[in-house]
Amino acid sequence: VGGFYRLKFASSKYTTFISAHADAFEIEQALEQLSTVGDVVVTQNDSVGSYDGNDLIHHYEITFASNVGNVDRLVVDDSGLTVESGTAKVNVFDGDNSNDSAATPGEIPGLYAYSDDMDSEARSYTIPNLVTGREYMAAVSARNQKHGYGPRSNIHSVTPQVQVPGKPRNVSIRNYIL
Repeated sequence: VGGFYRLKFASSKYTTFISAHADAFEIEQALEQLSTVGDVVVTQNDSVGSYDGNDLIHHYEITFASNVGNVDRLVVDDSGLTVESGTAKVNVFDGDNSNDSAATPGEIPGLYAYSDDMDSEARSYTIPNLVTGREYMAAVSARNQKHGYGPRSNIHSVTPQVQVPGKPRNVSIRNYIL
């Protein structure tokens, strides 16, 4: 595969042309030039597979670090991609890893473990089932029926610490014969 493609998001113009073999940094830079995107983080994980098992497949995960609200997915112009035989295509998958027209508002993004709505009167929230020693990232955004999502808070990192066990309770000794 050779050539180039370009992307656009919401009502933006297209990005500059992106090489078919661009790295994550190049895609991140191209997307952040769009007025509708803000800050993104792009990671790359290439694999070999597809039709004959020898095709190099570029997998990019794009995380929007700026809250862009509920908008349609990225639009791709892949007409500049070239191949010796067959076709080349860029697919865009939304939050649940399905290839549909848009991420559904309120949909839990792929690879995210938890998302929840809470009452407007609530002033604190406990995320259940966190694993000790694992880093978690959390952010908060307000939402209402009229305007949708507001700006997202800064992302905070939290790692539940290993707790020192307390004294045993209700200990008893029984006769035990080996």
